[in-house]
Amino acid sequence: MNALSRRRAAPAASPLAIHPVGGGASQPAGAFVATVPGTEAPLLPLDLPPGVRGVARERVARRQLRDAGCGAGLDMRPARLGPGRETWGRMLVCEAGLRAGWAAEAAGAGRRCRAVLPDYLALPAAPGLWVIEAEAGGMVRARLGPDDGFAAEADLARALLEDAARAFAPAAILRRGAPDAALDDWLATLGVPVCADEAALAA
Repeated sequence: MNALSRRRAAPAASPLAIHPVGGGASQPAGAFVATVPGTEAPLLPLDLPPGVRGVARERVARRQLRDAGCGAGLDMRPARLGPGRETWGRMLVCEAGLRAGWAAEAAGAGRRCRAVLPDYLALPAAPGLWVIEAEAGGMVRARLGPDDGFAAEADLARALLEDAARAFAPAAILRRGAPDAALDDWLATLGVPVCADEAALAA
């Protein structure tokens, strides 16, 4: 049995190239997704009434963020991720000036740039799957199913993962990137398969 149960689906299209904005590298010749530092564009959870949709839902969300101290100069957009696109419960927040700079850099690619995303949203996603990628310098990116994720330094990332595990346990974990003994020891305590690549998930 697979570590993570999946519905039968059509063969996946070839993944788009990933291009970090501001890294100095040339943009890919073909279609790509531009990524920006996830620490600069977090997903903030909200407590929104399930029956409120559309523009009214955005108004309530923005009011909640303002009440929480998110004020002028911020760009706040609904994170329509996963199957519940009309019942989203998180906003993607960043400084408006940063977003303008990212958009200007990506604009030169025209239609080749399919999206500009926080780096953690460029990780693979599936229901019940956590994807965790660590860098040697201590940065951790995590995708916690289709509609959640973050980027943070290792200590904060561990705390965020502990909070997420108390809310729901993943069915499996795809662990990518550099070794992190403390993180990997903690992941082992969750009692779910921890795989190093996609092929191992399907084994």
